[in-house]
Amino acid sequence: MVLFTWTQKNRTNNSTSIKHRLENNIYYEISHAQPWGVDNLEIATKVLGAENVIYGSSYPVKVPWMTEGPAMINDLNVDDNVKTQILMVNADRLYGIHATVN
Repeated sequence: MVLFTWTQKNRTNNSTSIKHRLENNIYYEISHAQPWGVDNLEIATKVLGAENVIYGSSYPVKVPWMTEGPAMINDLNVDDNVKTQILMVNADRLYGIHATVN
C-alpha cells in the first residue's frame, strides 16, 4: 500500500507511517441532528477524541437542522472546552477559517 499525499515528499509505503496518518486524520462530522445523534457523538468523542469531532451544518434543508446540531452538542455531558472544540476550534484548525465567538 502506498499513501499518496498532496506533496511528493510526503509519499510513503511504510505501513506504520500510513497507519499513523490514517488514524490521526479521521473526523466525525455532524451535518445535522438526528434522533440517534447523541449516542453516536458520545462514542465518536471517546473513540476518535474530541479533537477529531467536527460540527458541520450541511445544506439547511430543514431550518431546525441549523439549531438542533449545536443544541445537541451543548447538551452533552462534557466540559465546555470540548463543546467549543467541536463547534469551532476543530473546523478552525482543519479549514484554517479562524472563526471568532461573538
